[in-house]
Amino acid sequence: MPYASFFNQFYHLSHFAFAFWLLFLFLPRFLFRPSGPDGGERFFHRLAGIVLLYIGVGYTLAFIKLYEVLALLAVLILIIYRRSLFRKGGSRIGHTASFPWVVFYDALDLGFRLKLFWQRWFSHEGRLMSRGREKFSHFRQELSSKILLLAVLAAAAYLRFYDALIYAAPPLSDSYVTLAWMKYIEERVLFHDGIYPQGFHITLATLHKFSGIDTLYVLKYMGPLVGLLITVGLYFVTSRWTKNPFAGIVAASFYGIFGFIWLGTDWERQAATNSQEFALLFLLPSLYFYSRYLQGGRRGDLWAAWFGYAVIGLVHSFVFLYAGVGLGAFLFAALLFHFRTLGKRVLVAALSGIGAVLLSLLPLGLGKLLGREINHGASEFLNSYGDVAFPVLHLWDYAGLTALLLMLLIGLILRFTSHQERPELFAGMMALFFFLLYELGGHYTGSVVLATRSGSIWALTVPLLLGFAWSYLAGGLRRLKFSSKPARIEAILLFILLAGLAYHEEIKPILPYKMEWNAGVEQYLRIAATHRPLTWMIVSQNEGYDLALGNGYHMYLGDFLARYDPNRPPLTRADTEEPDRDIPTEIYIYHEKKVFRVSRSMQIYQILAPTYERREEENRRFKEWLTAYRQANGEPEIYYEDEVLAIYHISLPNPEKENRSRFWQGMALSGR
Repeated sequence: MPYASFFNQFYHLSHFAFAFWLLFLFLPRFLFRPSGPDGGERFFHRLAGIVLLYIGVGYTLAFIKLYEVLALLAVLILIIYRRSLFRKGGSRIGHTASFPWVVFYDALDLGFRLKLFWQRWFSHEGRLMSRGREKFSHFRQELSSKILLLAVLAAAAYLRFYDALIYAAPPLSDSYVTLAWMKYIEERVLFHDGIYPQGFHITLATLHKFSGIDTLYVLKYMGPLVGLLITVGLYFVTSRWTKNPFAGIVAASFYGIFGFIWLGTDWERQAATNSQEFALLFLLPSLYFYSRYLQGGRRGDLWAAWFGYAVIGLVHSFVFLYAGVGLGAFLFAALLFHFRTLGKRVLVAALSGIGAVLLSLLPLGLGKLLGREINHGASEFLNSYGDVAFPVLHLWDYAGLTALLLMLLIGLILRFTSHQERPELFAGMMALFFFLLYELGGHYTGSVVLATRSGSIWALTVPLLLGFAWSYLAGGLRRLKFSSKPARIEAILLFILLAGLAYHEEIKPILPYKMEWNAGVEQYLRIAATHRPLTWMIVSQNEGYDLALGNGYHMYLGDFLARYDPNRPPLTRADTEEPDRDIPTEIYIYHEKKVFRVSRSMQIYQILAPTYERREEENRRFKEWLTAYRQANGEPEIYYEDEVLAIYHISLPNPEKENRSRFWQGMALSGR
């Protein structure tokens, strides 16, 4: 079935969606009970908590070599059962279990008089009907904002999921590392390539365990979903801080649809699957919960913030640095403007941040215990320094800075005139610290990490600032009493703004660069679906190793040419007389008639140029090998061929299969 076909995508998307719903939406309801009626707060609280739980359980089970579906289920059931027994959980279960019978006998006692039954239950138990009418009326008032929000999220999803649904090849070079590391986790191997935060890869592996589809699909779907959830998080934080849903839509649209304005080439990462973006998902919601705690002192907000910070620390160190900077900005603002009232909360929030730091160091200690060293690539990148120029600011950057100054000014005015507890000072101080690191951090430290990655944080901050600016504009219009239905006017103005930007900017689906031919990946999926696991082998270049890992076997084309003599029986080593018995019987050899190359305009091309030259030479040698093989053994099966790629299939004799066949034939002839 073609990769991009409707039925193929529907089958795999439905499996992925069910696994995500089960793990991140359904089960958290039994494990975390955040207080408050706000659905967005409950969602992000539970999401951060359950991801932290999966990471902790994943590390533990992988370390003791018990990382399997049954072990994961056993741990989750045990935790849920424990919560049901303690903290008055038993009484809740008893009440829940008895409720249907209470309803039944009550109805029986009333003689099934439906009118009285309806009046009693729907008026006594919380006046459900009146609640429903109130909610419907409230929904009608917010209908315009909800329609706009759905349209923005649908557009953001389309831009991000297009590549995942149409093209099988993984996006960006980092995807192959992510794919391999999640497979190592499933094989219960921690830090295979050195110590690096494995939280995201454990989350991916857990999702794959319950989805029942190829790991490639999990990789392809999860990246766009994370980008979409970051957009949802921006809406959530901005709309709650400003108390204006349209301001949240402004922030979500400027990141979800027009994010390329600030992200530049990093816009491609929105359709890829990387740990940095997964950590960014929790950054602003966690800071929001910290601000809520500093303002209101609710313990539930502190726990939600700490869950998010702990997840970030276990997923990506650079984003964790910015999380610390954001919390530091909050604490600075609290001490500067609210010292008398928030002193104790500042101390508690600081201690929780220190706790998250200590937790983030546990994988480092675990890696050292296992005898691993720091991942070489990450260490080299972290220690890269050079002459870094100031980032070039554009019109929208200045618009964000203008909104930042307005936020701080309004926050100061409200603080010293009405003594209102508003988020402007907290959010404004955070945005100011983020901008200073973005504009000055790379230049004055020479750090390549700060220079290349700070833009992703600033790209997340500017839409937030523009959302605040929109809320101030809308607030001014409401005070002028321009219309009796200000929400409708605000929706119309926002629609005109977004439509004008969409017309002016050329918006296209995100198509990240690839590392190999798309057809080669499609054929890998076809091969994997045809054979049982670990009964086949692919002979190809580096990318094939990560694809086949854990499902089949892989051999590099250069090793294949050096090992097997084409003039002897199929796949016979030079030092033996019979075909190789140490490899699977089904062999698929990838021959690039035209070697895949990334665009020469990309910086990565200079790094890959020697690799491409080696691949050209190996494919030339394979043509010679194939000519000799044909003369000695005949024409091999052509499994797939197009203008750039050919895949040859060689099937070796299988003595065990032949013996089983002869055994069953003998049983049939004997009449048994």
